[in-house]
Amino acid sequence: MPPATRSGRRKRDNGDDELSGLPPMVNSNSRDPSCTEPRKAVIKACYRSGPKSAAPVVDLCKESSEPPHPIVQDKPADPMEVKGVEVHTEKPKRKSEEVEPTLDAKRPKIAAEPQPETVYQPEDPLQKSKEQFFKAFCELEASALAEAYALRARVATLEHSLLEEQADHDELQVAHHELQTDVLKYKKKNFEQTQKLKKTKNLEAAVEELNMDKTQLRRENEKLKKELEKKQQEYDVLDEEYSETLKELKPDYGDPDKVTDDEISSKWGQMRFRIANIAGEYFPFPLRTWDSVVDPSVTFLIDDCRKNPPDSAFYLQLFIWRRVCSDIFRCKDGLWGGNMGETLVEMIAKMSHVNRNDPKNLSLLSRMKFKAGKDIDMDVGLNNQVLSNLSTKLWEDLKVLVPRDKHAPLNSTLGEVMKTAAKLMVIMARSRAIWTVATEYLQPNREPCPFDAERMNIAYTDTPHMMNNCSAQVTLLVSPYLEKTGTADGDKFDCRCILGKAQAVVRLQEMKGSKHEETEEAEETEETEDSDDKNEDGDYKCDEDDESFTETGVTDGEPDSSGHVAEELIVLL
Repeated sequence: MPPATRSGRRKRDNGDDELSGLPPMVNSNSRDPSCTEPRKAVIKACYRSGPKSAAPVVDLCKESSEPPHPIVQDKPADPMEVKGVEVHTEKPKRKSEEVEPTLDAKRPKIAAEPQPETVYQPEDPLQKSKEQFFKAFCELEASALAEAYALRARVATLEHSLLEEQADHDELQVAHHELQTDVLKYKKKNFEQTQKLKKTKNLEAAVEELNMDKTQLRRENEKLKKELEKKQQEYDVLDEEYSETLKELKPDYGDPDKVTDDEISSKWGQMRFRIANIAGEYFPFPLRTWDSVVDPSVTFLIDDCRKNPPDSAFYLQLFIWRRVCSDIFRCKDGLWGGNMGETLVEMIAKMSHVNRNDPKNLSLLSRMKFKAGKDIDMDVGLNNQVLSNLSTKLWEDLKVLVPRDKHAPLNSTLGEVMKTAAKLMVIMARSRAIWTVATEYLQPNREPCPFDAERMNIAYTDTPHMMNNCSAQVTLLVSPYLEKTGTADGDKFDCRCILGKAQAVVRLQEMKGSKHEETEEAEETEETEDSDDKNEDGDYKCDEDDESFTETGVTDGEPDSSGHVAEELIVLL
C-alpha cells in the first residue's frame, strides 16, 4: 500500500484529520471559508458511503449570519409527506463513523435563547441547484480521490518493482564483474596454453631437425666406417709391404728378439717425460706435507726442497729416478725371473764392469746373457704383483706431498712409469748388446762437477745468456744416462754410444782470468784428461781398482750432511 495511504489510515485510527493524507486538491479550501467544516463532514460521509451514495445533502454552506427560516408546524409531520423539504434522517452512527467535532463544537455551549417555532418556507430553486451541484462535485471529488489512491498504489507497486529490478541489476552487475574476472583468467590461461603450444611446436620442430641431423650423421658415420675399413685394409697392405721391405734391408739372422736403438730411445724418452710431468703437475710448490711421513727418504727430500726452492721439481724427479733404478733396473724382490733374474742382473753388472775394455769377454758375456735372459723370460717372466707392490710403495711415499684429490691420478701415472721401466729392462736383458744405466752422480747434495755435453743435457740453468763468459757447473744431476756397448747382432763390443743423456741442473760461474787464457787452459786440461781416460781403441778406460764399485755395481757409503747415503749405482744389463 502506498505510504500516503498508510499514513492517512494511521491518522484516522489515532483520531486525527482523515483528509491530512489526501492529495492537495482535496484539502484545498472552497471559496466560502464558512463552509470548510461542514464540507469536510460531507466529504467524510461521501468517502465512507462511496462515490455513488444517494444520501440526501443539506445546504451547509449557507452563511451562518442568516438565521434559518423557521418552519411552522402544528404537528409532527411525516418527512416523506412534506413536499419540497428535505429532511435529514440519519441513522445513529458508530463510534468510528462519528464526525469529529469541529472547533465550534468543542467550545463550551451557551444556553440558546428560546427560538420561535420555525415557519414553513417554500422550496428555493437556487438552493436546490446548489445542493445538486455540490453533490455532483462531491461525487467527482470522491472519484478523483479513488483514482488518486489507485495511482498511488500503482506508484508504490512500481517503486517496489523498481527496487526489485535495481537489486536484480546489482546482482547482475556483480555477476557481470565475476564473469569479466573469469574471462580474464580464461584469456590468461588461453595465452599461457598458446605459448606452451608454440613452445611445444618449436620443440617438436627442433626434435625433427635433430632427428634429421641424427639420420644424416648416421649415414655419414656409416660412410666414414666404410672409408675407415677401406683405409685400414690399405694400411694393412702397406704395413705388410713395409715389413717385407725392412726384412730385405735388415735381415734378422734368426734373432726374433732383436730391437732397434730407436725403440729403446723412444721408451727411455717416454719414461723421462712422464717423470718430469709428474713433478710439475701433481706436487704443489712450495712443498708441504698433507699427511704423516713414513719413509725417512721423503723427509730428506722435503729438507732438500726447502733448502733449494727453485730446484724442488728437480729433486722430486731425482727421487723418482733413484727409486726406478734401484727397484726396476736391479730386479728388486724378484721382479723379473725371480731369484734367477735378480742374480743374472747382478752378475751381468759385475762382469760388464770388470771386462769393460775387453771386447772378447764382452762378446762371450753377450751370448750368455742373451740365452739365459731368453730362457728366464719365457719360463718365469715378469711378476706383475711385485711390480704393482713396488709402484704402490713409491706412491705411498709420495702421496703425503700431494692433495687427496690427486692421489688416484698420481698412482695411475706412477704405475705407467714403472711398467715402461719394467718393459725396457726386459728388452735390455734379452738383447745381445750390453746396456748401462749410469747413476754415478745421482746424489742430491753432491759437490758440483763439470758439465759433460756428451752425456748430459741442461734441464735448467739460471743464466743461459752468460754461457760464453762463464763455466758450467752441474749442481744437480736429475736423471741417469743410458749407454749401449756393442750392437744388437752381438758384435762391435769395442764401440759405445749414449742413447739417453742425463738431465742436469747447471749453475754458471764467471771466469776469473781472461777468456782466451781460460779457454786454452780448459782445452789443455780436457786433452790431458781424455788422453789419460782413453785406451788404445779410443774408448774411455775404467779403473778396475776404483773403490766406488762393488761386485753388484753398488757402493754403500756413509751418510752425508743431509742424511742421504752416498750411493753410486751403475746397472749394467
